[in-house]
Amino acid sequence: MNNVNPLIKMAFLSAALLFASQVWGQKTLIVPQGYNTIQKAINAANPGDTVLVKAGLYRERAVLKSDVNLVGEDVNTVIIECPAELQKFVVTAKNCRNCIIKGLTVRSIGQGMAGHLTGGILVADGNALIINCRVENCAGGGIQIMGHGTRAIAEKNICINNEAFAILVNNRAFGIVRENICRMSKGSGITVSENGSRAVINKNRCEENGSDGIQIMGNAQATAEDNICEKNQKQGINVYDANCDVNLINNVCRENNSCGIIATGAGTHIIAVKNNCTNNEISGILARGRAKGTIEENVCSNNHDGIRIFDAGTTAFVRGNVCNDNQTSGIRIGNGGEATLQKNTCTGNNDDGIKVSNATNSSTLVSNICQANVRQGIDIEQSTGVIVKGNICKDNGSQGIILWNKSEGQITDNNCTGNLEGGIEFSGASRGIISNNICTGNTFYGIYLQAGGTSAQLNENHCFASTYGILIKGGAQSRVVGNVCSQNLWSGIAVRDASTKAVLSANQCNNNGAWGIISWAGAAPDIREVNVTTGQGKAGGYRREKHEIACL
Repeated sequence: MNNVNPLIKMAFLSAALLFASQVWGQKTLIVPQGYNTIQKAINAANPGDTVLVKAGLYRERAVLKSDVNLVGEDVNTVIIECPAELQKFVVTAKNCRNCIIKGLTVRSIGQGMAGHLTGGILVADGNALIINCRVENCAGGGIQIMGHGTRAIAEKNICINNEAFAILVNNRAFGIVRENICRMSKGSGITVSENGSRAVINKNRCEENGSDGIQIMGNAQATAEDNICEKNQKQGINVYDANCDVNLINNVCRENNSCGIIATGAGTHIIAVKNNCTNNEISGILARGRAKGTIEENVCSNNHDGIRIFDAGTTAFVRGNVCNDNQTSGIRIGNGGEATLQKNTCTGNNDDGIKVSNATNSSTLVSNICQANVRQGIDIEQSTGVIVKGNICKDNGSQGIILWNKSEGQITDNNCTGNLEGGIEFSGASRGIISNNICTGNTFYGIYLQAGGTSAQLNENHCFASTYGILIKGGAQSRVVGNVCSQNLWSGIAVRDASTKAVLSANQCNNNGAWGIISWAGAAPDIREVNVTTGQGKAGGYRREKHEIACL
């Protein structure tokens, strides 16, 4: 078990040791046959005894003691209820060791004040197993596990329509919370909170809660695995101010009114792996507010955006995710966020495959697939220090890759093919390096530079089968060296406008439909070395204004 998460190790050990000291096989005290109230039977019990409650409605509180079990004959017929105005838990195991609470329906009656010291079942400063109970309509909350040194398991319970929470682990307790149904609480389904609290949260269903499905907060530590969190009013899983690693593995977070998974707050670090976050109103996964994230192999589809990394100080490593068919972008980095994106697939999104905006720190985009998005494959806006390398951007509705609005980046070794407008565009005073890219089969251009202040060095790109291989206009500046621009419908390299400054050197512009190199509207590119322009379909290899110069 050396490679197992420490919380999971503790879960196994706690389950094994929780009742190791229990004395089994002693007396069974029956309610109401032997005792007319549950509490009288508990008071009469000795260590190792079990209080067995037969079918009936019991209007009382039950306070357990160590090594005594409280078991209902049938969860559907054994009901314990307590007036909410008493501001107490219906069943309490405080300072108790080795208790089992099983097979009971627990509920409040009347109106009470919601709070964390009232509710259905409380385990405090001891250890207990709560299993196969139904906790409903409780004024404070459903099941609470609290107190330093507390070790408790809540398993296969149904918690419905409770006020503040369904299940709460807090005040430095350790809880194993598994296979519970937590529905329709006015707060969250499962909450782990406060410094030193720890929990393993496994195979629960958290549905239709008034806040989050699962909430981990306040320096708490947790592993949440194989849970279903759906149709909650806020997030499926919400991690904030956790100040430690929180592992989120193989959860389903769908149809929530905010995000599938959200991490916020300095010190928070989520490790989100193989989660399915679909059909959420905002993001599939969102990291913001200086949180850190490792986000791998998740499916984030049919959300507003798939994955979002937002705010200065927020950083994430995002790899191997599938972000398809979202309303805006598959993956978005913005507002000062920083991320490394690697081997993600972003297809069929209604805006961009990947969007980077207002990011002043460097982000790296490597080996992603951005295909068939309505706008760009990769869109870089008002961002600096961006590295875009080895991506496949094809069949998008606009450009494969665009840098605009004063962005700066290095665009290398990408494959931009079959895009409706063009392969790569720099505009709006953006600048950088465009090197060794393949831009083929785009409708208008392979590479396009436009507008004053825009500048780029173009080296060894291959631009085939577009209208223009390379188009430079509107006052942009460029040094164009060693590119291959062939078999384009109009020209290999085109330079337009007197304000445009271009140096062309050692390019091969062969077998284009009209010209190998053309300049017009006052443009006068600087031809430094021999450019090869052979086999053109019209007047020749090079045309300046209305005069053919040469076919080299």
